[in-house]
Amino acid sequence: MQTSIPSQLGYPQELIDGIIQFLHDEKTALLNCSLITECTTRNRKIVQNGNTFLDLLSSSGNTVVPYITALSLNVQEPWLVEEILRATLGAPLAELSVKSHTRPWNTPSSLTEFCESFPNLVDLSLAPIFTLDDEILQFLSRFKGLRSLSLTPFFKADRADKFPTDISLSGLNQLETLRLSFKSAAMLEWFQISGWTPRLTTLDIILYRHHHKGWGPVSQLNSLLEKNQNTLEHLRIKVEYYNEIHDWEDSPDGLDFGHMSLSCLTHLRSFSARVHDIEAVCEALASIQDSTQIEHVTIHTESWPLQGGYSNVVSCSREMVWRRVNELFDKKHLSQAKTLKVVLPMYYGEDGMSMVREWLTDCGRREILSLDQE
Repeated sequence: MQTSIPSQLGYPQELIDGIIQFLHDEKTALLNCSLITECTTRNRKIVQNGNTFLDLLSSSGNTVVPYITALSLNVQEPWLVEEILRATLGAPLAELSVKSHTRPWNTPSSLTEFCESFPNLVDLSLAPIFTLDDEILQFLSRFKGLRSLSLTPFFKADRADKFPTDISLSGLNQLETLRLSFKSAAMLEWFQISGWTPRLTTLDIILYRHHHKGWGPVSQLNSLLEKNQNTLEHLRIKVEYYNEIHDWEDSPDGLDFGHMSLSCLTHLRSFSARVHDIEAVCEALASIQDSTQIEHVTIHTESWPLQGGYSNVVSCSREMVWRRVNELFDKKHLSQAKTLKVVLPMYYGEDGMSMVREWLTDCGRREILSLDQE
């Protein structure tokens, strides 16, 4: 791969070529790393020889570490995470992303020993794949001054026991942005009872659901919204649906379809919902107070994977719900909205898109409507 970098930047061409080749080689790349480097001839030789990034960090002639401000780790072996973090001690790290592959039958990697080594860290992302163990929770609780946190376990990651009561989250009081993925209210409850005083401006929540209707149990979410009523400006909700056949009369979600209230959010400026049930979105939008001047709304219609198997019980009028959306944007709290972005699933087709555009005619007339398919 040949790359041309302006000579005035002062970086040797072979170094740039080596870094790009390394980061694009799936067989050797351990991470995606944003970095600015000042390198010696020895560094260039190491990169050109195809050594791993860990070898580069550990070399005696390394001058890369003082310039690393962002690090993204997605490695299969937990010990590599430890080794790379140890090799970057002293880096002015501001952003750290870790995808944890630790399995339940392995001893969790000792991540917590590195927490105090990165005092400049403001953006932390954790994505446990197999288990949401105490080590991960301790790790996120040790950082002081975090502004942004993403804790998004994969479907496989869960806890068989209750969340610990001896881990304090008081260090997260400076958080402005929180992205949280949870299968039940347990994780969100843990956040709220662990000494955390939230002052969020952005909240991004992923809910998991079997049933096509509603949001599911959201009492803990409503409680969190109330605690951030004077600060929260941006709210994004996404519902991911389990593709598991179940007894319709005995849904794993229970009978709670959930009613999410936005009435307490006095400073809300943008709301994004990615969900199958557009009626639930309408109810949430209708709950916004007239004094709240929301500017941007995104409605992303999500496909429900079990719709084919339960078509006899899934009944909702597309025309009715989209006409209600249109009516809501005539209400005082939405009348000043600058954008309404609607994303429809592919099964709507071109005819379906045309009908939705017609049902949202008032929004189209105000030139705030953006309509797309995915």
